[in-house]
Amino acid sequence: MSEKEKISALPSDGYDWTKIRLEYVTTDITYQELCDKHGCSMSVLSKRASTEKWREERKKQRKRIE
Repeated sequence: MSEKEKISALPSDGYDWTKIRLEYVTTDITYQELCDKHGCSMSVLSKRASTEKWREERKKQRKRIE
C-alpha cells in the first residue's frame, strides 16, 4: 500500500486533521497538548502523525525558517 493510500485510509473521525497537522508543524505544541485541545485520543493522533510524517514536516518547516 502506498503512503497516499495509507493516509486516505485513515478515518477522519470528524476532526480537522489538516488544521491539527498545520498547528503541529508550525508551532512547538506537543502531541498531548493537541489531544487536549482538540479532544482526540493520543493513539489516533500518533497513528495519523506517523503515517503522514508530521515530525519530518516540522523539521523541514524549521529549517525553512532558519
